[in-house]
Amino acid sequence: MSKKITLKEVQKTAELARINLSKKEEQKLTEELSGILDFFDDIQEAQFDDVEKFDHYQLSNNQLRVDEVLKKQEGLVEGIKGNFPKSKDDYLKVKTVINK
Repeated sequence: MSKKITLKEVQKTAELARINLSKKEEQKLTEELSGILDFFDDIQEAQFDDVEKFDHYQLSNNQLRVDEVLKKQEGLVEGIKGNFPKSKDDYLKVKTVINK
């Protein structure tokens, strides 16, 4: 049985969070939050008896990949530099994205 969120609970939560909501937003949020709780009820009702429990610590061997140095591809750096209008040595000049 799902617990429905009431309009009063949404209003109190908005007040505590210092969020101003219109009546339309309050109603929409009430419905959406109740829908989310309904979804959790569906998950609670799901049967997982046939599913084998899996814990990450039960892994029998190391699942990490081996670090290896990749060989530098011929022409790769030059190809990338060719796509930039300005470059110097191994540095590429790009447009400013953060203003001071």
